Amino acid sequence: MSSDTLSRMPIRTSKEAPRFQGVASSLQRYLEDIEMICEDRQRSGAAELIKWAIYYTDEKSSETWTATKDALTEPNTWEDFKKAITEIYPEAQPDRRHTIAALRAITDRYSAQAIMSETSLAEYHREFSATAQYLISKHRMTRREASILYMSAFASEIRPDITTRLTIKCPDVRPDDGYDLKEMNSAAQFVISSRHKFTLKTVLLLADQMVRYVPIYLIFLFFSSLLLLDLSH
Repeated sequence: MSSDTLSRMPIRTSKEAPRFQGVASSLQRYLEDIEMICEDRQRSGAAELIKWAIYYTDEKSSETWTATKDALTEPNTWEDFKKAITEIYPEAQPDRRHTIAALRAITDRYSAQAIMSETSLAEYHREFSATAQYLISKHRMTRREASILYMSAFASEIRPDITTRLTIKCPDVRPDDGYDLKEMNSAAQFVISSRHKFTLKTVLLLADQMVRYVPIYLIFLFFSSLLLLDLSH
């Protein structure tokens, strides 16, 4: 493959092309994609980065970004350009995205859904920890406050089990100081997994006992009544 082919940038409609449709939440990822594709296609320098960043946006954004570039004092640097573009989308800035209100909204949403599977727990942990860690790093939330909020998303019947697991795994941590979010996630995962195993074991045991001790004709009558009930509807 020739060097010319390697350095060729994809057209806007190509599947390989990065895209920006004016959605602020995707801005940082888009700018990172521009840096990566330019590096991959051997397009270096601020002028190249800025040109292709504008090229792959939608028509409306392209006009705005071009005007923003033209308003910058020469010489334009890539960092200056990124800063100027980010200022157009204030909601894309971490301080606007990572707030205590946003964190409470996450816990409220997952509390309503009920975190009773390892899949939903993993999704909750990813969303919560990204915002919580940012707030803690900026000293806008303590680890104790994050711990309390993290726990609030779980059903009341499993919270004591999670707390017990934490005291076992982290004996040197005072509960009033708060737990590390990774440790809390690990404890919650253990409790949820254990409850599922217990439930499955109980169901299998009951099924075995039914087969052993319930007369076959009663089982037949039970399922026949269910079938008749279904047909009556």
